[in-house]
Amino acid sequence: MDERLQEIKRIWKDFRFVYRVLGGLILVGLGVLMGWMVFSEKQIDYALSCTTNLISIFITVFVINLLAEQREREREKRELKNHLIREMRKSQPETRKDAFEECLLRHWFNNGTLAYEDMRGVKLHDFEFGIQFADLRGTNLQNAELYNTRFFYSNMQGANLLYSDVKGAKFFGTNLWEANFEYAQNIELARFDTEATLPDGNKWTPATDMRQFTDPTHPNFWRSDDPNSPAYRGKQEE
Repeated sequence: MDERLQEIKRIWKDFRFVYRVLGGLILVGLGVLMGWMVFSEKQIDYALSCTTNLISIFITVFVINLLAEQREREREKRELKNHLIREMRKSQPETRKDAFEECLLRHWFNNGTLAYEDMRGVKLHDFEFGIQFADLRGTNLQNAELYNTRFFYSNMQGANLLYSDVKGAKFFGTNLWEANFEYAQNIELARFDTEATLPDGNKWTPATDMRQFTDPTHPNFWRSDDPNSPAYRGKQEE
């Protein structure tokens, strides 16, 4: 019985627009029929008037429903995204992996869905699949555990990696311009290549001392002049 009820609810949800339109057309049809009978002496004028009004009503209902459906899809997407981010913060590896792979399946790492999102504390480490060509511009990865995560050719411009742990993370070809690595842990164990763009806009070289981006006591500690950057020199720690 419960399964049948759920099936009915699903069918209603999938075809609710059709049901609403059909219901509206039936009511309008009844109104038109009654008007036809009342104004039988001026049926042609009445028919033209009804046709014009029906077209106008149909277009209005269609547009309103389309906007409502779009808002509903956006709401459902936002709820699912927040749920998966919460799952990627959990300690259970399988739970995190399932959430991670769901995001990969939906291409959310690549199509900008997770750009500028609050992903503080996520645990993306040791997954079989890396994150290639990801769009993580402005994403907040503060306190994230990114052990061995592969960010190949990804755009992480302006990402906030404050207090993150990047042990074994690979930033090959990654754009890290204006990213904040302050107090990032194990930066000496992260890997970069000569195609990686560093927070100061320079390319990584084997001679680069990455501690200049993580250690505030470093004599050449880098801070950004861009007020919109999480590494802005006047920005207070969160």
